[in-house]
Amino acid sequence: MKKIIALLVLFLSLSIFSFGQDVSFARAYRFTVGHRDYRTNELVWNGTPKECNILIEIESTTVTIHSNMVQKYHVVGKIDETADGIMYRMLDSDGIACNMYMGPIENSLSVYIAIEYSDYSWIYTCTDESK
Repeated sequence: MKKIIALLVLFLSLSIFSFGQDVSFARAYRFTVGHRDYRTNELVWNGTPKECNILIEIESTTVTIHSNMVQKYHVVGKIDETADGIMYRMLDSDGIACNMYMGPIENSLSVYIAIEYSDYSWIYTCTDESK
């Protein structure tokens, strides 16, 4: 039963947050920041997640995060798709390359959207706002 629910959430989250639609919206209610430990090449998450209320607009070629400053990311291409989610290569508005990950959160109706640069990352926990 758990596998069926997990597959259903994965299917729903990937269809809600896919780049094939005109516009989708997600509402981030929590975020966590992290940095890369170059000795181990692992991401180290900095403490407790913080509550937030951030709108994320997902279009076929761009993702815009409407926080205290607008962050715009342009899709370069899909890198990978697994049961854990989808990974895209992106360029931010300054032309700096980064990766974006999207997928379901296990045992939850929420999804994650993560932005990863070579030295710094953050992850949003989101709900669908497209309805």
